[in-house]
Amino acid sequence: MRRSRLIIVFYGCVVLSVACQRETVTTTTSAPPAKTATAKPKPQDLSTAKVNQVLPLAAAPLEKSVLGGTLGKDGAVSGVQTEFPSGKPVYLTMWVKESPAGLQTSVRWYDDKHKEVAFEAKPMNGAKMVTFVLNQKLKPGKYHVTGFWGGNEACDHDFSVAKAAAKK
Repeated sequence: MRRSRLIIVFYGCVVLSVACQRETVTTTTSAPPAKTATAKPKPQDLSTAKVNQVLPLAAAPLEKSVLGGTLGKDGAVSGVQTEFPSGKPVYLTMWVKESPAGLQTSVRWYDDKHKEVAFEAKPMNGAKMVTFVLNQKLKPGKYHVTGFWGGNEACDHDFSVAKAAAKK
């Protein structure tokens, strides 16, 4: 019994010694492997690139915006309107969700050729509502207004100005 244990331990050691041998590296006289050329990419010169991409805000900065021709007692647009008679003022009211210190809202009014007709900016000073007015006599045609919360586009509306009714 003792002898059989000794034989088992002996064969176990032989198997382990064979299994744990390191691989021997054979050297050959052939040429070393060729190096692959990895060219570094040249940096792009974007100093003259024209990038025109609008990045969306994480959350809309406005609760709502309304374009109209009459104001209510609170100084906000009282009804939605998209067609205005020539010579009548056009109002845009924006209700902001947040009004941090130093926030400035603004609007740009454009004609159908995207030429700026008017620009107006107002400091918010913590206010949550602001109303802008376009009080110019506009020619009949199509127009567009874009509202900004800080420097970010917040709303836009299309509207048209019709010919004034002829007086009888």
